[in-house]
Amino acid sequence: MLFLLLAALETTSHVLSSAVRLLLQHPHQIDLVRRHPELIPDAVEEVLRYDPPIHMISRVAAKDTELRTPNGMLYADLRANSGDVNERGCYCPDVTLTDLNNGFRDDEQRRRVQRVIHDRLADDRDPQECRFLMRFWWQLVMSYQEVSMDELSLNVGTPKLDVIEALISAIRSSHADIDAWITTTQKVFPVIKDRGFSAAQDNES
Repeated sequence: MLFLLLAALETTSHVLSSAVRLLLQHPHQIDLVRRHPELIPDAVEEVLRYDPPIHMISRVAAKDTELRTPNGMLYADLRANSGDVNERGCYCPDVTLTDLNNGFRDDEQRRRVQRVIHDRLADDRDPQECRFLMRFWWQLVMSYQEVSMDELSLNVGTPKLDVIEALISAIRSSHADIDAWITTTQKVFPVIKDRGFSAAQDNES
């Protein structure tokens, strides 16, 4: 019973927060719903379709099947991401970020990239941007969808978004391009020394 209650609470809260966010991003839709309350059930259904509270759907293949990433690597694991499909209307392998964890020379190269993201890009004085950059940090390890390109575009500022897009291109190109990305980014973005917590303490004193 406890699991049922928690599951219902989490999915309901996610739908409500998604509905508020989507309506705020589309003010004309808010006006439409206010003028026509009878459209509220349809609005709820659209939120569930566009940004469902449960994104990951595990399925077992009925027969042996080989699926490969855009750069030819064999998928070790595959899960359907309903949110990604619903937002774009189709599955687009060149847009999803779930193949990135397979693009590194080794774990050491991946850790070097993650250190650059954490130490030089993810500044917690901008909590929203930092949150999505760290979700991308996790995406470099995970085989499932941790963050989408749409979310990064909406929440990360242009200079850092350009750097992230360059990294994605490098990962999908070659290990040498990843090394070049690390060197270039380290030159352009200094290490963030004054983290948000320290800044908050300074403001209080």
